[in-house]
Amino acid sequence: MAGKRRVQRQPSALSQILIIYRDSHKLTQEELAKLLDVEPRTLRRWETGETVLTDTHDLKQIADRLGIPYENLGIASSSYIPLPLNISSLLLPEFGALLMKDVSVKHMLSLRISREKHIGN
Repeated sequence: MAGKRRVQRQPSALSQILIIYRDSHKLTQEELAKLLDVEPRTLRRWETGETVLTDTHDLKQIADRLGIPYENLGIASSSYIPLPLNISSLLLPEFGALLMKDVSVKHMLSLRISREKHIGN
């Protein structure tokens, strides 16, 4: 009689953190699921490793709701710092001018390619 064998999965960072968070805050799965705005069944699947969540947007949302650093869920914190237009136009004059004129991306890319060819020669 052949039955289904359960594959033992290694717990993910998310599953470990959810269990630790729930235990330390004395929450039921239903209460934590409500906090995360998911179904209790979804939370159970994350905790058991039946479902592995890989979407960084969803993981960041969970980290924000739990008040934990993104790194705890295996997500690098963003190092992106937007530059004001006046600074970015100093760095790439053509790009800043094109943004001001609202021209197509195709044109911006062709300018970049032609600039690279010019600098390379």
